[in-house]
Amino acid sequence: MRTCLGNVVIGIMLIILAFVVYARWFYVPRAPDPLLERIADQIEREEPKVIEAFINDARVMYVTVLDDGTRRDGYACYLCDRLNARRASVWKVNVVAAGSHRSSRRDNAYGILLGDCECK
Repeated sequence: MRTCLGNVVIGIMLIILAFVVYARWFYVPRAPDPLLERIADQIEREEPKVIEAFINDARVMYVTVLDDGTRRDGYACYLCDRLNARRASVWKVNVVAAGSHRSSRRDNAYGILLGDCECK
């Protein structure tokens, strides 16, 4: 019985070791794209409604605005048009409510979704 338990423990340790080695040598984190960061900063400066704007690794732009109770799908599509004019490789814009990232009603980790648009 002891040898069986010992073999299981050794097997688990080998699996953990293999995972650590794989994660260390084969996982390369993607560096943020400076062009997309500059575009997000420009949107943040130029758009009066925008409180914060950033583009994540999945090429989704999140824009934080004050929630006035209206849907912001049209505003998200307007921002998509601006991004397309600058040839930014963003595939979607999500507009979220400011300060809602800790709300129990949030749609994702970024907050309550007010509007979205897929950029074409």
